[in-house]
Amino acid sequence: MLERTIKSYKYERSTPIRFKIPPQGLLDKKFCERINEEILEYSTGGWEKKKATESLGSSLPETSGIYIFTWAPYFQLSMDEGEKIESIRMVLYIGKAGGDNNSNLSKRYNSEYSKIVQKYPDFHWSNSELKTREEKIQQVLNLWDLEYWFAVFKNDKHILRIEKALIKLYNPPANKIYTTYKVGKPTNAF
Repeated sequence: MLERTIKSYKYERSTPIRFKIPPQGLLDKKFCERINEEILEYSTGGWEKKKATESLGSSLPETSGIYIFTWAPYFQLSMDEGEKIESIRMVLYIGKAGGDNNSNLSKRYNSEYSKIVQKYPDFHWSNSELKTREEKIQQVLNLWDLEYWFAVFKNDKHILRIEKALIKLYNPPANKIYTTYKVGKPTNAF
């Protein structure tokens, strides 16, 4: 399906996925370490990673947690001879199951994502401004080779706060809270 779609739109421009990564949090080593330590403390063992597919939801735990959709494009960086080839992962969407929404990882995936993951690749050539959360999610979930990272939490107490911290840190393009940072007029330091 993907190859046929790419071939049919070969000479047309696709709708870009806009990444606006705020560096302030990612540059703060202590802040990043603290978030990671909290995830390890409040989860049952840190992150797990699976390939995002239509049927993934049935193999996910029926517990609360935080999840991240990432994408590693086909382009890979070749290293010196004998070294591993690397793909750069991009954080597309961060969400939670549990907490205040009375859900779990399996239910959330099955109810919201399984019906769109890799189903509509021609969505990338819609050439329209993506405004709603649903449109943005549909765009990113129709990339191929998506990964679904998740951390199972011991209880719901810290899920919302950690989810917000991760969204603030990465500013994923499909999140509703996605913020466009405006740069003001520069001022002299002295």
